[in-house]
Amino acid sequence: MTTAPKRIALLIGCATDALTVDLDLHRMSVCLHQHGFRVEPLCQGPAATREGVLGRLDTLLATADEGCAYVIYYTGHARLCQFEGELLAGVAGERLWPYLVTVPTRDDGSFEGILSEELSERVRALAEVTVNVTTVLDCCHAEVMVRRPPDTFPAPVNLERLVETLKRLRDERTLATEHPNVVQLASSPRAARSAQSTREGSLFTQLLTDRLNQPRADRRPWARHLAAIHEHMGGRSPVLHGPRGRLPFSTESVEIVGDVAYAGDVWLRGGSLQGLELKTLVEFRGQDEDEPPVVARVDRVEGLRARVVFETEARPQLGAFALVKSVATKLGVDLRGRSPLAERARDRLRTACRVELSTQSPLVLSIDDVITLEHGGIPIRHPRQLGALDAALADVEALARAEAFVAALAPEHEGLIPDAPYAFDWAIELLLGDERRVLSPNDVIHHGDRFCVRFTNRSRGNSSLLHFSLLDHGVAGKLGLVTTYSRGGLSVAPRTSAYFFTGEPLARKPKRFEWPSEVPEDHSGECELIVVVSTGPTDLTPMTARQLGDQLDSLRGPRVDMRVEWGFARLPLRLAPSTRPPAGV
Repeated sequence: MTTAPKRIALLIGCATDALTVDLDLHRMSVCLHQHGFRVEPLCQGPAATREGVLGRLDTLLATADEGCAYVIYYTGHARLCQFEGELLAGVAGERLWPYLVTVPTRDDGSFEGILSEELSERVRALAEVTVNVTTVLDCCHAEVMVRRPPDTFPAPVNLERLVETLKRLRDERTLATEHPNVVQLASSPRAARSAQSTREGSLFTQLLTDRLNQPRADRRPWARHLAAIHEHMGGRSPVLHGPRGRLPFSTESVEIVGDVAYAGDVWLRGGSLQGLELKTLVEFRGQDEDEPPVVARVDRVEGLRARVVFETEARPQLGAFALVKSVATKLGVDLRGRSPLAERARDRLRTACRVELSTQSPLVLSIDDVITLEHGGIPIRHPRQLGALDAALADVEALARAEAFVAALAPEHEGLIPDAPYAFDWAIELLLGDERRVLSPNDVIHHGDRFCVRFTNRSRGNSSLLHFSLLDHGVAGKLGLVTTYSRGGLSVAPRTSAYFFTGEPLARKPKRFEWPSEVPEDHSGECELIVVVSTGPTDLTPMTARQLGDQLDSLRGPRVDMRVEWGFARLPLRLAPSTRPPAGV
C-alpha cells in the first residue's frame, strides 16, 4: 500500500553584512505551508553557521524518505573564493569558486562558508533517495551553487582533493551546473549578483512567492513562473535547471515492474515490457493536441523494477488515458474505428478514465504477472466493467498482436457425428499461414521447424477430455498456452483458464493439457479453442488468461524480446451427441 507523499521544506537564511533575511524566510514559509509542506524549524540567526547549516542538511538527508518531496531554500550572501598562487595552475576559468556565506564564529580569518561542492554533494545524495527535490537559491552566483553528480565529491572538503577534482573536471570536460534529478531555481546567473533589498527582503523571493500563491499555481510549470518574474526584475534573469515541467507539489509517481533499461533523463530504451518497447510508455501527450505534454523521467532501476515519474500540467486522468492510448496506437489499433477491437478498447479506456485522480497522491502502475493501478494506496480495478487499466492493456496488446501474427479464422467446421450416445469427438479446422487442416484424434500438425502439436481425445460418460500436446523439435524457447471460450452456451473449460510450459525438452515426454467438461447428453453447441503459440530464441515467462464474458479472453502476452513472435489462433469447434464408441488416446 502506498501513502500520499509527504512534503518537507528546509529554509535557511544567513543574515550577514546588514542583510535582512527574516522577511524572505517568512514569505517562503507561509507559501510552502499553503501548498501542504511541513516546514522544518528555520535555520537562521546565530544558528546559521557553517556547522549549523551543514548539520541541518545532514539531518534532512539522514531522515529522507523516497516518498517525500523536498524543497531546500537559501537566502543570503554568496561569494567567490580565490585560490592563491599556483595552487590551481592549469584549471582555466576556475580560480574563483562559489560558496554560501554563513554566520561567522571566528575572527582568525578561517574559511567558514559552504562550498558549492559541499552543498551539491548533499543534494546529490538526497536525489538518490527521492526524485522530487527542488532547490531555491536566492543569492549571488546562484546558478552554479548546485552542480551535477560528476562535479561533486564527498564532504567534508579537503583543499588538496578539491584541487585534484577541479583538474580532473578540466581534463574530462565535465564541468557543468545542471543536476539531472533536481529542479534548481537560481535568482542569478553564475557570474551575476542577485537583486537584494535590505529593507523589504529579496525581490526574487517576493515575486516567486507571489506567483506560487496564485490560484492553480501548482498546475503551471516553473518556466512560466520564472518568465513572469523576469519581467519585473529589470533584466536580472532568474535561472532554471533540471526537469522543467515539475513543481514539488504536482508530481505523479508511477512504478513500472518489468525488463527495463535506463538511458538519459527522459527516455527508456532497449528494454521490453509485455512485448512493448518501454519508450512507448513515456512518449505521449494528452487526449488533444492542445493539452500540455506529459514528461516522464526514470528515478532508478533496481533489477526488474524501475520507478518512472510522470509530470504533467494536465489533469492526471488524461495522463492515464494517454498512456493506454499510446500503447494502443503503437500496436496499430485505431481507437476511432468501428471494428469490434476498437469498440472493446474504447470501452476499457473510457472506464479507466472515469477514475478521478488527485495530484496529492501518487499514481502507481505495477506491471508484473498482473497489471494493477493504485492511487493513494487504493487499488483501482473494475473487472466486471471490463475497464480497468490492466484489462485495457492486456486486451489491446493481445488482440492487436494476435491479428498481426495469425491468419484469418477458418470457417466453422460441422464436426463429426459419433455413434455412441455418451462420446464426443472434436473436429478442428486450423489455419496457420498457408496450412489448413482438419485434425482428427492423434493427428499432429507441424508449424515449420518451430513446433508441432498433437490432438487426442477421450470420452467417459458425460465428460470429455481433450489432450493437447506440444512436441519439441530441438528448438529452445517454446511456449504453448491453451484456453477455451464459450460461444453458444457450452463451457468447455469451466474450471480451467490456462496451462503453460516454457522451453523444456519435450521430445521425450510430451506435455499434456486436459479440459474436463460436463456436457448434457442431448446438448449440441458451438465453442472455440484458443491456442496461443510463441516461438523465438528466448525462454519465455508464463502467461495468464481470464474469461471476459462474451468477449475474447484477455490474454497476457509473454515478457519477451521483441524478436520473438507470438499470437493466437481461434479454432472453431462443434460438439454433437454421438452413438459412436469413445475414441482412445
